[in-house]
Amino acid sequence: MTQEKKQALTLWEAAKSVGQSSMAGILSSLIWSKDPFATHEPPVGDARLYKATTSTAHQTEGAPRWEKTSGQELRVMTWNVKYSGGRIDFFYDGYGDRVLMRADEVLENLEKIAEVIRIVQPDVICLQEVDVASTRTALIDHVRWLLEHTHLSYAAYAAQWKADFIPSNGLGRVNSGVTVLSRFPIESAYRASLPLIEEQDSLTQYFFLRRSALHVTLALPEDRFPDVPQFGVLCAHTSAFTTQETKRAQYMWLRRWMDGFAQQGVPFVMGSDLNMVPPGATTRSGFDDVVQTDESFHSAYYEGQETWLSPFYEAYNPAVTLEEYAHHEAKHLTHSMHKDYFWRRKLDYMFSNCTWASGSVKTLQDESCVGVETMSRSDHAPIVGTLSLGGEGQ
Repeated sequence: MTQEKKQALTLWEAAKSVGQSSMAGILSSLIWSKDPFATHEPPVGDARLYKATTSTAHQTEGAPRWEKTSGQELRVMTWNVKYSGGRIDFFYDGYGDRVLMRADEVLENLEKIAEVIRIVQPDVICLQEVDVASTRTALIDHVRWLLEHTHLSYAAYAAQWKADFIPSNGLGRVNSGVTVLSRFPIESAYRASLPLIEEQDSLTQYFFLRRSALHVTLALPEDRFPDVPQFGVLCAHTSAFTTQETKRAQYMWLRRWMDGFAQQGVPFVMGSDLNMVPPGATTRSGFDDVVQTDESFHSAYYEGQETWLSPFYEAYNPAVTLEEYAHHEAKHLTHSMHKDYFWRRKLDYMFSNCTWASGSVKTLQDESCVGVETMSRSDHAPIVGTLSLGGEGQ
């Protein structure tokens, strides 16, 4: 550790000890200005790009899989993969005390994620909570690993939590974020910052997650999509631990970026963990799978936020309509805090300016949906659907 970082750690410990006093504010300002742990990201910047080096035929050999899409259709998928932590009881969830994983645990969980991807055969997938260089996941680059073990060939990555060293809970180095994996080449990709949590003090903000959106434009093959040269993808993971207006502000930013694709006439999909239940959800608080009592980390309270996602439903085509959700709510739930509780709430979404093929959208909750169980692979269930790029709207 460099001398500058040691000095910053001393400042951080001092700031913690004096709480929210004026001295804490001064020390926090010093840490922010020096950025000794490299947590800062520009408001807008280039995403990190990847390209697979192995044969896609070899990657999918012997794997059971769905039929590939044909014509002017794209199969798209979104999935919060919990940094390949499976259902280990981490301290974040309130159930356990684990912080770090062994390399063999990470690789086993990555293989479970890759198996589902190989079966479903998406053309494009949005993933949230993906680590590329984190001590908690043995410094394994998950984006690179998934590219080399699935049929997908291209990827873009945007950090949401990045620091050379996190001094709390033994976390150490963190680089975690969102990624888009694709069959098709990436024409452009950039990361754009979302608003920070307003109620956090500056010291907490310095070390905490910095939510962002990943904007990707794909170059589609002319022989398959003669009238659609480009396809846009927006992938994000909005704030969970906030009780004020941060999430609502983040949703407004996402809507603007979606509108940007639409105004340019580019077909697109947004796949994200929005950390919000849909309008009309029967339960908005008091979930029985939540044991976290610290208000700063209580993420399952949605009272008074009933309309916050309405603008997405009003402007674009949801993979799961509100009518479908109202009639079959249980089959579209995507998240639970612990492996002993089946899916308790829907937090994951896909919206598009294209038409969803009839009957194509599935929430992969269990073996009946995908051929293998999914509860052990993440604390979120993936969603998959097929888009028709033959025309916009319904």
